[in-house]
Amino acid sequence: MPSKWKNILTRDYLEQLCMMYSLKEMCEVTGVPQTTMSSYLKKFNLTTIDLTKTAKSYKDVLTSEFLSKQYPNKTVTEIAKMIGCSRNVVDKYLIRYGLYTYKKLPRGGLLNSVADKLSYEYLVNIHKEMEVKEIAKVTGCAPSTVRKYLHLHGLSIKNSRLGKTKGAKNPNWKGGWSRNGYKFVQDPQSGKSKREHVLVIETFIGRELYVDEVVHHLNGVRDDNRLDNLLLMTKKQHDFYHKLVKFTSIDYTRHTKKDFLTLLDEVENICRVRWDRDFVPAKLRTGLTEYSQVDDSELKK
Repeated sequence: MPSKWKNILTRDYLEQLCMMYSLKEMCEVTGVPQTTMSSYLKKFNLTTIDLTKTAKSYKDVLTSEFLSKQYPNKTVTEIAKMIGCSRNVVDKYLIRYGLYTYKKLPRGGLLNSVADKLSYEYLVNIHKEMEVKEIAKVTGCAPSTVRKYLHLHGLSIKNSRLGKTKGAKNPNWKGGWSRNGYKFVQDPQSGKSKREHVLVIETFIGRELYVDEVVHHLNGVRDDNRLDNLLLMTKKQHDFYHKLVKFTSIDYTRHTKKDFLTLLDEVENICRVRWDRDFVPAKLRTGLTEYSQVDDSELKK
């Protein structure tokens, strides 16, 4: 071995270089030829972080101990260049070991990497106190990017508008009425907003409506939610009712609940026989006109 490198390439000095640089970088820093550096490393039984020569995978190099020593003083880009891999590989192992920290450059500027800005260690301490827009403003990222990294780290998102624009606090509040003229009230059990006529029926029968059930107003007034004016029907029966309204000019609001259901059964039988644009309307008008002429006292029996 050349004697001029003997006093420079000591064991302690080479151990420090091996922790920081690859074989090629060690030669560039010290000015020692690669063959000479390799012989000294072999003499002291030292290995560098050169992945292609000393390790079978990135996992052997990017250990928790190695990253704990390198990451506080170097950026992700510098570590990736040292190892000879991409930034994504270093990011992956930093996240795995929980070593991500929120860093600033010496001049006070933020690091260019979004992953460095929105690290787990940084977000875990502020995600419950700050809103997404506030975090985005501080870090200089878009709100959608902040939500993405919160989801990536498995952290909850604080919604600033939750409860602030609910019910009467909403600027579009119309007093609890829908555009169709139905009144909405709050269910005391579930706390959800429901149509009042639906809630009246559900309270009376002691259960929630099935998927194929609807509540009909007998007199046609949608805000008249008295129990006597409400009729629980299936969607099929309700469809038949609208066929009656469409094809006939008879007033069906004067019948009782029992009579109304009987009428719907008759209409269903008529429509089941044959469906034709000319046949069914004629049958409906004939049969229902005769039905409407029956005395109410007889029907109630």
